[in-house]
Amino acid sequence: MTKKSPPTTPRLFTVSSANRTLPLVSAIVADLAPLWEEVTGMRTRIQYLVENRDVEEGNPYSDELTAMQEKLAGDALRVEGYIDELRQLGVEFKGPHRHVGFPTMLDGRLVYLSWQFGEREVSHWIDLDAEFANRQSLLASSILQEDGSAAI
Repeated sequence: MTKKSPPTTPRLFTVSSANRTLPLVSAIVADLAPLWEEVTGMRTRIQYLVENRDVEEGNPYSDELTAMQEKLAGDALRVEGYIDELRQLGVEFKGPHRHVGFPTMLDGRLVYLSWQFGEREVSHWIDLDAEFANRQSLLASSILQEDGSAAI
């Protein structure tokens, strides 16, 4: 999955507003994540099957490959639909770790509040282009509050 930056003027979340959105975000991610993993795996398998091989019409494997490619195309459209639902909420699906980013301001710069599927609440932040392993605890950070002020 390619990393995408949030829109030019993203909706900014507070920890509280992100947590209020979690029931809906969690439901979408519950549907999205396993399908995303399946699509990613299927793309890899198809690439392996066609790499350095001549796939000719009439070959018994070509029909199976065509069916796999058609299923992949349909599933990829469903994945994009779920990702679009999240984007409409103002959040970004970050992929392999079932990770979601909520744009926010931290110490005057745009970052993501970071939530991973299964966590009870938002408790971390991450730079926009950082890897999941680089998430930071919110306990030592100044995050935008409901009233626009920063809190620790």
